[in-house]
Amino acid sequence: MAVGTVPSPVPPSVGAAWAEGRVGNRPASPLGKERPSPAVYCRPVGASPPEAPYVFFSQGDVLLGEIGQGVVQAARLLFSLDPGLYQIIGLSLAVSGGAVLTAALVAIPLGALLALRPFPGSKALAVLADALMGLPPVVVGLLVYLFFARSGPLGVLDLLYTPTAMMIAQFLLVLPIITALVRAAVAARDRRVRETAQTLGASPAQAALSVVVEARGALVGAVLAGFGRALAEVGAVMLVGGNLEGRTRVMTTAIVLETGKGNFDTAIALGLVLILLAITVTALLRRFTSPWEEAGA
Repeated sequence: MAVGTVPSPVPPSVGAAWAEGRVGNRPASPLGKERPSPAVYCRPVGASPPEAPYVFFSQGDVLLGEIGQGVVQAARLLFSLDPGLYQIIGLSLAVSGGAVLTAALVAIPLGALLALRPFPGSKALAVLADALMGLPPVVVGLLVYLFFARSGPLGVLDLLYTPTAMMIAQFLLVLPIITALVRAAVAARDRRVRETAQTLGASPAQAALSVVVEARGALVGAVLAGFGRALAEVGAVMLVGGNLEGRTRVMTTAIVLETGKGNFDTAIALGLVLILLAITVTALLRRFTSPWEEAGA
């Protein structure tokens, strides 16, 4: 910190001990090669304007203050049982969980089929699933938006700006991820598992099922990867959900909103809650599926 001389209001994140300050910027070069560097000048509460010096806070000081405020606010939001926060958390889990569960019901049989029972076009379908793992979310959101807009082919269903539309968008995003991961996991199983099952009198369907069961640990990992992708998604759900308060606002869209409003401490708090939520759900799923993973390893 250093001493400055120019007053103006200080951001709340600098601290309650400072009532006045100034945020200034170093001018950027005409070519834009230098970014503005915020500087905050503050004066202690109750100090007389002529006598009291202004204390300079660097950009790092302000950033640490924002992060600190975010951590404190995250704890307050969680332990105060804020209904708005828990409504957003519940909707986030419902949309992402529903999308992943539905996608898993389609992707696991499809991935296993691609690995165990080649058919005309199966290789092209496998390549497509691998390629679509990196599908941009905004593209998916745009396609869903165009289909469910009032002038679109499915506009009569009136699903735009609803959790259902958000779930459909996330379903399309995670479906190729789970499919590709399941196909790779099942294909990597030892062929002797299937051959042994067939020598013991198992039908082709039963032999294929035995291979899938052997790969169940990797299947859990595939579903968890899809869930992480869905929970962290923002572009598609923003387009088709509209980020409507109390209706379609989820954790990621709430973070974007608060950041745009300049409420960085709130955005950081929501980000920390989102990370904690992802860790908690993943840990619970790992806890309940660990016997499967150990057996299928």
